[in-house]
Amino acid sequence: MTSPSPQPTQNTLVHCALDVWRRLGPTSRVVVLTGAGVAVVGLLSLLLSLSRWASVEVPAPGGNVREGVVGNPRFFNPLLATLPAERDITRLVFAGLTRLDASGEFVPDLAQEIARLPDDPTQYRVVLRENARFHDGTPLTSEDVVFTYRLAQDPAYAPTLAGRYSGIKLTAESERTIIFSFPQAAAHQALDLLRLGILPRHIWENTAPETFATHPANLKPVGAGPFVFTGLTRDESDNIAQVSLRSWRDAPRQLKISSLQFLFFPTHDLLEDALANGAIDTTANLPLSTFFSLPSRVQQRHTLYQRPTNRVFALFFNQNQEAALKDVRARRALDLLIDRRQLIENVLKSEAWATRGPLPPTEAFQPSTVNAEQRAQAERLLQEAGWGQGEDGMWRFGKDTSEGFAIVIRTGTQQPLPRVAEFIANQWSSAGIPTRVETFDTGALAAEVLRPRLYEVLLFGMVISTEGDLYPFWHSSQRNDPGVNVAQYANIKVDGALEKARSATSTRERQAALDTVVTTLLEEVPASFLFTPLFTYFARTDVQGIILPPVVSTPEDRFVQIDQWYRETDTLWKPVAALMGITR
Repeated sequence: MTSPSPQPTQNTLVHCALDVWRRLGPTSRVVVLTGAGVAVVGLLSLLLSLSRWASVEVPAPGGNVREGVVGNPRFFNPLLATLPAERDITRLVFAGLTRLDASGEFVPDLAQEIARLPDDPTQYRVVLRENARFHDGTPLTSEDVVFTYRLAQDPAYAPTLAGRYSGIKLTAESERTIIFSFPQAAAHQALDLLRLGILPRHIWENTAPETFATHPANLKPVGAGPFVFTGLTRDESDNIAQVSLRSWRDAPRQLKISSLQFLFFPTHDLLEDALANGAIDTTANLPLSTFFSLPSRVQQRHTLYQRPTNRVFALFFNQNQEAALKDVRARRALDLLIDRRQLIENVLKSEAWATRGPLPPTEAFQPSTVNAEQRAQAERLLQEAGWGQGEDGMWRFGKDTSEGFAIVIRTGTQQPLPRVAEFIANQWSSAGIPTRVETFDTGALAAEVLRPRLYEVLLFGMVISTEGDLYPFWHSSQRNDPGVNVAQYANIKVDGALEKARSATSTRERQAALDTVVTTLLEEVPASFLFTPLFTYFARTDVQGIILPPVVSTPEDRFVQIDQWYRETDTLWKPVAALMGITR
């Protein structure tokens, strides 16, 4: 029977290795050491690659953001704030019952539940979040909500808001429940009205109207929003130069940014210098052209965010004032002859998007330039509409083709309106349609043009509400002053769709009604829809997570997803990140 071979011990292996090493010559030793080094480096590289492949960079708490704003804020109170600099702070320090989300829809904020009462579509029951509190720890109750809305309805306290909230009735049903009654059954309008920042009654309840604007709490605001006011500093002229905010640990939406600083500048030039010198991280107060004039090194360290605003500019045809515009074929011909690509690129310097209809576009599209086929189509339409060409080659309406006929575009004096009007007048004149422009300052435009409806073609901007309500601009009941149906448009089908959009209880129902309105307007051409100005926001590249809503109604809407902003990051293994619900 053969005995098993003895197993080599660790010492034996070491001695063997040393013996082999001693027998190697110098050259062989270099080869062995080089090979071992390459193997170690390769192994380390492999481990590093595996680590990178198996890990993910995720947002982490911490970091400060410095926001640059042009303006001189006076107070931080949602009932008094009118300047953008004031509204920015109040949006972050105060919270409403609802807020906008990243998709532009209204969602509960201080409210836990919002329900429309089945027996009355104008009434809503709002239940506050359990344990809702102000920054000072005081419970936020239905009495605070009722108190705030009552002040907002009083012109002595809220002169700029009283008209907006005057028709609302509300009662506190319990400590956490409020019944709202709105003047009309417009679901999205109601949810928008519930965005008003709630004031703490225990701080404001004994304040008289004459001392409301000078109350100390206007400069030391206490709200229930995502950020807590921590202080302000003033410059040598006693103007507010900086406001500091810190994230609220008890906020329903957990924040990643630790603090925000607002730096206020008296001029755009000083703001531009601050951006170039790295003194601020973000700003919404610089035009695109100014940013692109900065050195490339400054541009490269910033990210540009752009979304359409809620303003839609159009040419409105007054068929009651000019017989030549009564035929839809004539209006369609005029619309065809507007080169929107040149308008956007050359006149508006790409600071606007072309729009296909009365609502702000949610995505950019490249409008086509006017070509020979469109010009020929426009000429055919003019002929069919009863227009004719004179001996000078110019188009005029009716049998009289003599000189003297001209389309008149009326608009305001504030740019870019005169530039846009002149551009379109030149386009139409070049196509053989005599056109001239008349401009009016704001007061004269309202008194002499808009109210008496004295215009043939009006270049005018519609401010579309957050919920996309087109009723004020296109319902037949709004044709006369003080209504703003400036095209004096009347269509029973459109009236019905507008009413249905206002009373809709779901997004799908409202969108279907709006689609009917838009389709009909594009068919009947009571206006030529031109462009929507863009909201532009600049942020340093390391300030991440910024999400703007589809349409920016007010500049402070840039903060709707402030809880997603971050500046610091951590590295996690992918399985751990997946368990935590982190997809980035």
